[in-house]
Amino acid sequence: MLGQRLYKIEKLRSEIAIGQLFDRSNPAAHSVMAYPLRAVWTINPSRLAALTQPPTSQPTALPASSLQTPEFSDCSDNSLPLEPSDYSNGSDNSLSSEPSDYSDSSDNFPPSDNPHRKAAPCPQFLIAVPKKKIRHAVDRVQMRRRIREAYRLNRHLIPMDLPIDIAFIYVAGEVLPYADVLKAVTRILTRITRTLTAPATTISPNS
Repeated sequence: MLGQRLYKIEKLRSEIAIGQLFDRSNPAAHSVMAYPLRAVWTINPSRLAALTQPPTSQPTALPASSLQTPEFSDCSDNSLPLEPSDYSNGSDNSLSSEPSDYSDSSDNFPPSDNPHRKAAPCPQFLIAVPKKKIRHAVDRVQMRRRIREAYRLNRHLIPMDLPIDIAFIYVAGEVLPYADVLKAVTRILTRITRTLTAPATTISPNS
């Protein structure tokens, strides 16, 4: 059962996914307006393919004789320089994160920050409060927290087993109360679910 916490894998951080989300030429990207928010969402094709592909077979174990070190090998020779690929930072710091608002526990979702692990089988979201709309940083932080809280309490309205990417953009020019944000987030998530559950005849290319 999905907990009430927000997990780190629910945060959209992939630059490629964000670029596809805001690409106006992408026919799979949808836009939903519910003042004071506008949401852009799509089903991530790469994550969907990773989730639907059959599991790969386990590699065959090598015999013990092949793992022995040759007698002429000198394992203590460090004279050769390391290649750039030998260095790894271990994390993607392209976008800032807020660890105080996200839990790094993986009780319900497998971690997805490692490319060799299973893709995240859940929606991922981001929140944007433009500086042109809200001038002061403290007000922008306050609105981001209100949007995040509204999403946390209502994310059960969308299918939690689909790799959906959602971006919430704040379009109002003033700080609005939490009740307005909650109503907008609820309407957006409900519309996304209606679009996903619409009959195939209404979205078929031949219709």
